Amino acid sequence: MVGFGLAYAVAALLFVPGALLTVVAGGIFGLGWGVVIVAVATTVADATAFFVARYLARDTVDRALSRYPRFRALDRAITQGGWRVVALLRLSPTIPYSASNYLYGLTGIPFLPYVVTSGIFTLPGICVFVYLGFIGAETIGGDHKTTAEWGLITLGFAATILVTVYLAILARRELARTERR
Repeated sequence: MVGFGLAYAVAALLFVPGALLTVVAGGIFGLGWGVVIVAVATTVADATAFFVARYLARDTVDRALSRYPRFRALDRAITQGGWRVVALLRLSPTIPYSASNYLYGLTGIPFLPYVVTSGIFTLPGICVFVYLGFIGAETIGGDHKTTAEWGLITLGFAATILVTVYLAILARRELARTERR
């Protein structure tokens, strides 16, 4: 579990999309441990990328981003809105996840609100992908489940997706409102 979590964190730092690894975690470790491992690994990656951007590579990355006025607007919005804007951006796939970890380090948001908010608001997406891996492993594994058990699994998965989609829609609306201000 620790090795998988470390590999996951390194992959996130290297811009490897985490969706497939999250599905694999669900298939290998199940729902509970899969969510725990991925949540801890993403939090480690979030914190590491934030510190790299803020303290090691800030000047280089800041020069590269200075050509993008949209980033400056995002910086102002995140600095002013703090954890609320980070929460909305984590729920909405506006910015690629690995890249956003570095970008947040370039904004004015303090570390603690950033890492706590990221940890909480990435959970809906983590749950969806871990659940996918779990269902896949259950199906391939040939475990004989009753119709009622499959119904509950399907219902739980559908509810998780609906909540995640709903939160993403709310986040996009609020981000659009924030951008207009």
